[in-house]
Amino acid sequence: MSFNVETLDQEQAFVHWVILENGERWTNCVRRFHQDLLGTHVDVHIRQVHHHGDLRITTSKLPMVFLLEVGASNFVDSLDTLTQRPCECSNQLWLIACNRLSLNRRLVLGELDIAGFLEQPEDILRCKPILDGYFARVF
Repeated sequence: MSFNVETLDQEQAFVHWVILENGERWTNCVRRFHQDLLGTHVDVHIRQVHHHGDLRITTSKLPMVFLLEVGASNFVDSLDTLTQRPCECSNQLWLIACNRLSLNRRLVLGELDIAGFLEQPEDILRCKPILDGYFARVF
């Protein structure tokens, strides 16, 4: 199933997460920790995507958080996805879930406006200050 950011209802006050991963690990992480990250007063819309080809990133007024699971097997596809983002997407926050990435590959991804790198799902709690600053800016 293809996911297009423009199809979301722009009138709803949700935090939209788009998670690109092979399994359910990071999606379950966001479901588990979203109240700790954003508070109980924020509704969350979580969309899981399993293939890079199913993710189309377009310019949207919606604040979005993208979480990509990147490993050695999908590094090139991930790099293509990140470099093809529209430049005017300042309301998008990008996090990388590292799956045994070498330091060299992390440095390459770090040049592409990535807000943070996560090793384990529990690491997402360290992103609270990043998310707080992001949502203070876009809301």
